[in-house]
Amino acid sequence: MDANFIRERFAEIAKLRKFSHRWLSESLHINRYSIDKIIDGDVRNGRDEARLRQIIEKLGYTQEWFFKAPKSDGAPLPDRLKIPLYGDIPAGNPAWFDGNPVPEAWVDSPPGVANKHLFALRVRGQSMAPRFMPNDLLYLEPLSIRLGIKDPERPMPRLTFERINGRVVAVMVDGEASLKQLLIKSLRNPDDYELHLLPLNPEYSPVVLGQNSTAVFQGAVIGLYRSES
Repeated sequence: MDANFIRERFAEIAKLRKFSHRWLSESLHINRYSIDKIIDGDVRNGRDEARLRQIIEKLGYTQEWFFKAPKSDGAPLPDRLKIPLYGDIPAGNPAWFDGNPVPEAWVDSPPGVANKHLFALRVRGQSMAPRFMPNDLLYLEPLSIRLGIKDPERPMPRLTFERINGRVVAVMVDGEASLKQLLIKSLRNPDDYELHLLPLNPEYSPVVLGQNSTAVFQGAVIGLYRSES
């Protein structure tokens, strides 16, 4: 195989999405030396070719695209954009969750959506049933909203949360992850408010972000995929 072609193709992919050689090694159970040499284009035998195919598929591309699609001046895009799947999100009582810094896989983006910043999570739990069921694949737009311990005299502006009010969000509360619907509740002082995280299943209790809570809003759901099997 043409070493320069393979090396350049992986360089193109790296412009579109970040990945580490260590992640590929650990997730594919291939030693780091082999990962390094294959990405550098050193593919010499049938075993190397099989590993190359594994790497291509792990990064969310097809072999047909990798070997046949023309090179582009910018970052390459397959026919259907792939987005990272970061594992499960608890949809039940909040659970301790350290997150996954690298994707466990790459999955198809929603049809007709070309936002390469989207990511995916898999539902675990029943608190958002029947709208979101266990094993549903959720597509989320990323958020980076951090709510620290509340200062009653200087609360975070309510406007910060207005655009996600009523939406289903992935949120870390005091280090515990949950999938819930956000609701802004007004208090007596018109400048003050509470944030409530609501389950859709009445058998579960809402979560109120109290004065001493810290929260990180990581994403807002834009769609889902549910397997028929």
